[in-house]
Amino acid sequence: MPNKLLSKSKYLNGLQCLRLLWISVNAKNRLPEVDESKQKLFDEGHIVGEFAKKLFPNGIDIEDEDFKGNLEETKKLLKENKPLFEI
Repeated sequence: MPNKLLSKSKYLNGLQCLRLLWISVNAKNRLPEVDESKQKLFDEGHIVGEFAKKLFPNGIDIEDEDFKGNLEETKKLLKENKPLFEI
């Protein structure tokens, strides 16, 4: 079964355009190739994420494989009052 989790990127796609969200989930092959400038933005986002982890070393990484499980885990972890990071 294909991965149909709602990620941050897919959520933002949906805010921009509902058709874009549908295509990003159901027909990825219809999306254009990532160009160099867009890839640079993605890379910068990863750098910011790594910086945030260094800035908040007591943060907790949360896997993105099990969406429903992550909801429950997030509810528990929020009580620890620590930053949560999506990996």
